[in-house]
Amino acid sequence: TEKSKLTKNTLALGYTNNDLTFVGFIKDLSVFEGLVHHKVCPDTEIAANLTYNKGTNACAFNFGTKYTLDKDTSLRMKVDCGGNTTLSCTHKVKPWLEATLSNSLNAK
Repeated sequence: TEKSKLTKNTLALGYTNNDLTFVGFIKDLSVFEGLVHHKVCPDTEIAANLTYNKGTNACAFNFGTKYTLDKDTSLRMKVDCGGNTTLSCTHKVKPWLEATLSNSLNAK
């Protein structure tokens, strides 16, 4: 007879209320990840992601924000732990068409 065994597993826990969301993951008891999203006000949102890998002892962090200028235009910014920064502006030209201008900078 062949023995069965568990090869991969993931445990997730989440919490949400009116303006805050948190999700935490544990993958295979070696990768730990947490995500937070906060709606600061109707026009501004921020989010962060932190990941730790016990096997490689590596840690990664990402941070982003979104600011809504008006009902058709929004600005976004994302920074990661590698020094990459992305800036973008999105404008809804028509209900079925969005135009995005984006720039990515590497601080290294």
